[in-house]
Amino acid sequence: MARQNKRQRAEQQRREAENRKRERLANPQPIPKHTTKPVSVSVPETPQPVLHQENSKPEVLAQKETSWEKFVRWLESPLVVSGGLAVILSAFAFIYNAPKASLIVLLIGWGLFVLSVFRHNFFQDKTHKEQKIRKLIISVLMGMVLFVFWIVLQPEPPQKERPFLVIGDAFLISPLNSGKFPVGKFKLKNTGKAPATNISSIGKTKLLTKEEVKLVQQGIMPQLEDRRFEPGGVGILGVGESFANSTIPGKDPEGEDKKALINGDYVFYMWIETIYTDLEGKKYFYKSCLYSESVDSTSFRICNKWNDSS
Repeated sequence: MARQNKRQRAEQQRREAENRKRERLANPQPIPKHTTKPVSVSVPETPQPVLHQENSKPEVLAQKETSWEKFVRWLESPLVVSGGLAVILSAFAFIYNAPKASLIVLLIGWGLFVLSVFRHNFFQDKTHKEQKIRKLIISVLMGMVLFVFWIVLQPEPPQKERPFLVIGDAFLISPLNSGKFPVGKFKLKNTGKAPATNISSIGKTKLLTKEEVKLVQQGIMPQLEDRRFEPGGVGILGVGESFANSTIPGKDPEGEDKKALINGDYVFYMWIETIYTDLEGKKYFYKSCLYSESVDSTSFRICNKWNDSS
């Protein structure tokens, strides 16, 4: 019974729905006209990809170089490297005794340095005129430094080979305590690198008391009367050669003088002056002072004064 009632209600609802549909189709309603206003709708912009051309480059902000960075960049310049090599070659030219070639190479090096200075923008924050002035000052300073470098590297001119005479050996024939008048012998030796010619030796000898010896040691020359050298000489004295000469024997002392000589109250002094020339005729001088070592010795010692050569 309940199922039958449900079916009847469902059938009735279906029929009512169909009736309403038929009525709508039979009497259509007019569609109302509405006035539309434009509505602005904000649409968020989507980011568009930035397309670059093949040859386009990103913009880079130029950074100002520091002074040190400019200096390092200047040192790395090929012009500076070439100038440094020119300076080194200039030094080698001096070593191989070519000063003119050295100067030319050094000037080339300086020119390369100057060109490198003017090609680099060292003073970009200055006016064009100030940049030129500062670069000129730097170029002049570099030229002065290279000029001093050239002067320092110049080798000393080779010294002319010359003769050089010295006392090679000197001795007494007999010691002072023998009581005989002292006779000194000496040899002049050419230790130079050229022959000596026109050799002339003169000298003075004297027996000095101990008081006179003190004056001699102070540089006070005593009164010398005797000029006692045997005449002698040689025309040409070669390198390494020597020739001998001696004082002229005097009269042997007697009495108290002989006794004082034997007791060591006297010292025998010998002054030698030699004049000679080289093969070109230039004159040279040699002076030497010798004195007896002791009363019982035949050796000489060199004085602390009056020894000179020129």
